[in-house]
Amino acid sequence: MYFKCLYIKAMKQAMSNTLKRIATLLTYLVLASLPFLGCAVSKSEPENAEAYYSTGVDYYLKQDHSKAIEYFEKAIELKPDYAEVYLNMGIAYEKLGNETKAAEYKSKAAELEQGQ
Repeated sequence: MYFKCLYIKAMKQAMSNTLKRIATLLTYLVLASLPFLGCAVSKSEPENAEAYYSTGVDYYLKQDHSKAIEYFEKAIELKPDYAEVYLNMGIAYEKLGNETKAAEYKSKAAELEQGQ
């Protein structure tokens, strides 16, 4: 019985890790596809949250996570209920090693997603 409980616990942990990997992979795929949408901050649309988000994604893909966060923050200023931005800010903070802020932004993204 003891070994069966250990096996079940190990399987649950493996499933949890697999789901986390799948979620991360899907996020990266979404991030990778955004630059092809042609969005970028321009002088003609300085108040476009999607453009700031897309520019932030561009910086994220270039591994400039701090710069990405700057653009994500501006997108959130313009559109405070933009769940995708909160999620990707969380991922960017995670890449910078700030687990506290990463968890905070990911939690906010989940909260916004549930409210929609």
